[in-house]
Amino acid sequence: MVDSGIKLSLPAHLAREAAERGLLTSAALQQLIDTEVERRRTVDRLFTTMDDLAAVDLPPLSAEELNAEITAARAERQARRAERMTYAEDRLREVAAARGLTWDDLDEDAREVFINDVLHEDHDGS
Repeated sequence: MVDSGIKLSLPAHLAREAAERGLLTSAALQQLIDTEVERRRTVDRLFTTMDDLAAVDLPPLSAEELNAEITAARAERQARRAERMTYAEDRLREVAAARGLTWDDLDEDAREVFINDVLHEDHDGS
């Protein structure tokens, strides 16, 4: 950790509100700065990518090619979602079985209650 010894000069109303919201602590300022640094990195990458794309000498896609690309992207996204759902249901079956329940025998309401109970149970033992 580096102690930068930063001194801030803020208008009184802003300093007061920031202090009330806990934003003038080292941890809060570190998080704010970290978030802003990452945001700026992302913007830099975006502009670099835009420059790279502008430099590519490709003919524009036809309407048919564009529609095909969109259809393919949607199919890929749908396949990834289906994989995540299958994984999630498999895990829920395992958790239900560990609790003496059969996931496939639960109706939608019972599944919702079960998931809510699992999500809100105390995991740290306190």
